[in-house]
Amino acid sequence: MIPKDSIIGTKRMQGHTDTVETIYVRHVSGGVSVIGVKSMEQGRSKFQGTGKEFCWLDEEPDREAYDIYAECKARTMTTGGKVLLTFTPLKGMSELCKWLIDKKSDPDYTFVNMTWEDAPHLSETEKAKRRLDMKPHEIE
Repeated sequence: MIPKDSIIGTKRMQGHTDTVETIYVRHVSGGVSVIGVKSMEQGRSKFQGTGKEFCWLDEEPDREAYDIYAECKARTMTTGGKVLLTFTPLKGMSELCKWLIDKKSDPDYTFVNMTWEDAPHLSETEKAKRRLDMKPHEIE
């Protein structure tokens, strides 16, 4: 999503040769944007610290990792930033799914429900093949 020529540097995570921890991006304003990359396995304490403009959690947090979602909300509170949460609800209608669906009418939240029909790169043949190995709630 970021043009490669806009990336002006990266910093590797200590102890992990193939993991990027920080990405420096030349912003259209001429400044530099800093992207921090974290894993939920690192725990809530690694998400604590300074205010953030944007946090993107790309998996459904389990009950323990829900604290990370709460931490991201706190990190964006002082900046007016946003938290984006994208995931496939593999556990079915979890407490978090129910809570997010209940937030549909809240103007501070945007809820987008996407299906396989929103993934044009999946052919009908591929979808049919994948459905054979899925549970009913996963298909839904």
